[in-house]
Amino acid sequence: MSQRRPRSWQEMREQEIRWLVERTGEGLEAWNARVRAYDPTDEATLRSWLAERGVTGYPAMLLVMERFGYPD
Repeated sequence: MSQRRPRSWQEMREQEIRWLVERTGEGLEAWNARVRAYDPTDEATLRSWLAERGVTGYPAMLLVMERFGYPD
């Protein structure tokens, strides 16, 4: 049985960006600009706003981290 190596943080981030484009037609830069313009004050507010626009799951998590910071 062949074991797959775990994906790196960068590989996961790249996959999440691909999903964001596939699901919304727009990439990370465009979404980051939208989030900055919306200027949410907390994660829950941002997640709700994203869900209203069809962004959920890992792509939403990516945008939350882009806005509020990545874990150490």
